Amino acid sequence: MTRNNRALWLSAAATIAFTMSCGGNETPDGGTGSCTTDATCGTGKGCHPVLKTCVATCTGSSDCPSAEKTCAKINNSASSFCTCSTDALCAASTAGNICSAATSQCTAKCTSSASCPNSGTCNTATGQCSGGTVTDGGTDGGTDAGTTDAGVACTSTNAEPDICGYANVCYSNNLCDTASDDRCPNITAAIAANAYTAWNPSTSTGPVIYNVTDDADVAAGCPGGSDVAFTLTLYAYAGPNYTFPATIGAATQLTYYTSTGAARPINNVVVGSQTNAWSHYIPSNGGKNVEIKMTLCAPAGTTSLTAGFAFSGGNAFCAPLTR
Repeated sequence: MTRNNRALWLSAAATIAFTMSCGGNETPDGGTGSCTTDATCGTGKGCHPVLKTCVATCTGSSDCPSAEKTCAKINNSASSFCTCSTDALCAASTAGNICSAATSQCTAKCTSSASCPNSGTCNTATGQCSGGTVTDGGTDGGTDAGTTDAGVACTSTNAEPDICGYANVCYSNNLCDTASDDRCPNITAAIAANAYTAWNPSTSTGPVIYNVTDDADVAAGCPGGSDVAFTLTLYAYAGPNYTFPATIGAATQLTYYTSTGAARPINNVVVGSQTNAWSHYIPSNGGKNVEIKMTLCAPAGTTSLTAGFAFSGGNAFCAPLTR
């Protein structure tokens, strides 16, 4: 869906966003059944370390389709596989497909936990599987980014990341899993535009965004004109050796990324620690966690958009918003 490319306002600062789209698909070999090692697969195939089925291997990204265009090892696998990076590329090949964070493969959205590999849990809102008895399907060398691997029991009602360690999150299924990474269109565009530095959880120490909620839209957050409001709340935890200060103006830079990859710093826009209907900044847990409410202001007639965010040195998080 195309959007008017005029300025989108974040309270009082100009920014813009577009709706996330999806594209491209490479599927596991369905004829060889389950596997445990590459030796059990046929020529040109390897045993996917998460799916435990035989999947076509690659020697370089030129071997891969546009949907799964990166040839990489998964969880320190012996073989390399074509991996996806965005929902947009996956759905371009097969409508409705997403890039699975669990397997790094294009797949249909899960509809129940029964369709998730290795006893994972299905988030029916996003169609993504998380948790399970193995590490994630990322190309990070074999473990989830952080001090605790996926599937470790945790308490989701505790302050994030509970026992899960940096770059992880304790989700509502009370299992540790990796935090959101750079796999969303706004951030892909920002990386291409040199507006965002790809997050490396092995070396980075910036704040980690673990949730963004789509709140009731508050028109007062878009004073004047005919702009429409998209109100959201962002939740993050501090990285190692960092504490969120009393005001957002003193905090590590938080940036909003548009659908075209443009960066819009927002620290000077959100209203201090004051709580109101459309904007606030509230540190908690001794400054180790923070809640930031803000309102995006889009051109009249806009009914949905995707908002991309990242703290300096931290992960990227994209959230679809609707009216």
